[in-house]
Amino acid sequence: MAKLGIIAIILAVTLAGQVHAAGPGQSPRIGLFGTVTEVSGNHPRAVAGETDITLKTESGLVEFSATEATTVRMPGRDGSSVEDLAPGDHVAVLVSDGRAISILVKPSRPVRSRHFTGVVTSVVEDWGLTIRDGQGRQISATALTGLETIRPGELVTAVLDQDPESGTLLITALQPALKTLGRIRAALEQAEDSNEESKLAALRQRLADHSSRHLTVLGRLSQQASPTEQAQLQQALQAARDTYGESLRRFNAGPISAQVSGLVTSIDQDLRRITVQPKGLPAVEVAVSRETGINFRGRSIGFSQLDLASRVIVRYDLENRSASQIQVLPGETLSRQSARALLSLLSIDDPGEITGAVTGLDLAATGPQRITIQDSATGSTVVLTLSEKSLILGAGRPTSVGRDFLDQQVTAIFDPASLELAELDTLVETTGRKFVSGIVHSFVSKVATGNLSIMTREGQIQTFSRTEDTVIRRDGRQVSINEVRLGDRVRANSRYFPDSIGAPALDLLSLRSPNPAPIRGIIRGVILPRKDGQPVQVTVLTSKLEIVTLTIDGDTQLNQLNQAPGFKLQAGPDGIVEGLRIKNGFYDPISGRALRLFLEPTHISQTRGEITAIGRDDRAITITTRSGETVRLMFPDSRPPKISRRGQRGLRLQDLQVGDRVRVAIYDPSTKRAHRLVLGAERSAISGQAES
Repeated sequence: MAKLGIIAIILAVTLAGQVHAAGPGQSPRIGLFGTVTEVSGNHPRAVAGETDITLKTESGLVEFSATEATTVRMPGRDGSSVEDLAPGDHVAVLVSDGRAISILVKPSRPVRSRHFTGVVTSVVEDWGLTIRDGQGRQISATALTGLETIRPGELVTAVLDQDPESGTLLITALQPALKTLGRIRAALEQAEDSNEESKLAALRQRLADHSSRHLTVLGRLSQQASPTEQAQLQQALQAARDTYGESLRRFNAGPISAQVSGLVTSIDQDLRRITVQPKGLPAVEVAVSRETGINFRGRSIGFSQLDLASRVIVRYDLENRSASQIQVLPGETLSRQSARALLSLLSIDDPGEITGAVTGLDLAATGPQRITIQDSATGSTVVLTLSEKSLILGAGRPTSVGRDFLDQQVTAIFDPASLELAELDTLVETTGRKFVSGIVHSFVSKVATGNLSIMTREGQIQTFSRTEDTVIRRDGRQVSINEVRLGDRVRANSRYFPDSIGAPALDLLSLRSPNPAPIRGIIRGVILPRKDGQPVQVTVLTSKLEIVTLTIDGDTQLNQLNQAPGFKLQAGPDGIVEGLRIKNGFYDPISGRALRLFLEPTHISQTRGEITAIGRDDRAITITTRSGETVRLMFPDSRPPKISRRGQRGLRLQDLQVGDRVRVAIYDPSTKRAHRLVLGAERSAISGQAES
């Protein structure tokens, strides 16, 4: 308790400083401490793209929303986001206007569960289901509840629970989107009865946002679906349109709408129409009225200011294709998945780069000259050889190595094989210049204010202006803006002028191409190509419950490990199936293309039924399925399985009884050792069996 008290005091002081940091005209910031009790993307408080969080504090339950801008930090875990939060997490939160600015998580146990929102594409009766989200990620898992009421085409939020030892995945709860619609309708009716106009307006907006989100995902998936899935999804889409349409009309909450994201490919100034081309989907043409809100970087702009090739997100009426909102994005923007992967790479040593202090110089007049640098993060040293090709910079300007370099902080690029120095730059701040490092998050190739943003190592996004005077270097050579790519590493010697008018102007942008990202986890979903020769898309759930989408094509190196009986990995993507474990691998964090994967099968089976016999002496139980088949599972003392019943965890063999209903038993089929047992809430009456 004393330790927790000290931690709370530290967090309180930290947050208190932020609370008082609010300036004139800013909303007050409130620091909250407590335990997360619920995380939901389908809640009346949460608008499209937001997540509602309920926090149990000493003063009671508090609700707030988290957005994509919310900073989430988990000690020892890079690139955390709102998706990583789970019930039971102890957090410190900074809130303003009901939305979280930052969330600091104090881990109390290994992460085992997360939420996943998408459309149900298939249901296996009394067993499991497959869910696909709007980003093309797909998860198949055993469901413990809710299957009797779930149908293909429904938008749901699933609670995923992954066992770290066996690697099995369970869906422990399902929340259909239409249940959320029912809660919003009830809240609207209550607000109507009490004549609360401000509350009515807010709830109408939530109804419009919720319906648009659901219909957008359903529409996108119905266009991408295979012929066998398409009919079901089209039927579900029409049913959802009818249901939401009735609610929107009933509460005067606007037209039935959806969103489209993509590039503007045509603009008709006379008819005020634009065509938006989403990636991999048919183009959408929309009308832009004078009432359409067009927004860029938080300010309104006119229709005439829209450009071809602009990236936009458009909310439009599904009936007459008229746009109600257009958000113009600042050029190409890094995806969340790529950003998380690239941020984690920043903490991994690069064999061809080092940042630290110069601890030694060998500037002999004859023979090779050498410079010794001690890494500031690891303390290791490297001795680099200078050549005629070595570029030496002092504060970004060409210079030569001298004795004054001793003890200076520098960053260097070198050939890891020959240890020949390619570029060295000093990291001494000069008047009017500051350093920045991270990854390129977005950029526009033309010269404009705020045309490039950098995501720092802490996950913060900083916007800069690249001017005609900005020097851009890649791997030690000067290049043009055309060689800048999303996800490029922004090296530590990049610097800017903080006092520039508008966004700070970049002085030097020093870049390196990102390294391949490592990947380990289990393939939870496989989307097969529609045509021969196209790549396979797989969804991987890592041990940290991060969801990664990989593209596997003919150039991906597939390696088979620990072959099990009956397992044969075909020489190509056709051999990829759900449940394969990626023991090790690498992929391109920008494109998502898998480069090399080392795969092995998981030695896991599942069953369900009733406990019909318990052997206390030999520590075993017998489960009888509905079909009458039996399986005897072992419960060794040295490695007992995890046993849980609704509301109870940490049960043991002596807590089991004949007649217990087994919702799922997970075991090794070769040894029959049980890994996990999930029991139903009630027991069945089983006769004729005894305990030994």
